[in-house]
Amino acid sequence: MVGFGGGGTEGESGRGGASVSPIGFLELRDGRARFHRALGPAATVAVILAGTGGTTLVLDALRRLVAELRRRPETRVDTATLVDTGAVEPAEDR
Repeated sequence: MVGFGGGGTEGESGRGGASVSPIGFLELRDGRARFHRALGPAATVAVILAGTGGTTLVLDALRRLVAELRRRPETRVDTATLVDTGAVEPAEDR
């Protein structure tokens, strides 16, 4: 049976295999329309994971920096110490 709408044989509808999902909604308020993008569950999870991963990387870098700074001995060397050890020549007075 051939008719309007596609199908060449009985039982076929002629519809494609496409699927659609909403991308947002319009808010109508005070005579104005405003579009709001709607995030689906997968996008929401992706945003949360990306934020968590980025935060984890930053906190880990800060932790390593603080640990490195704590391991370094505080070194103060004045010129008198260097002259006494012979590491540098004493400066001549001009």
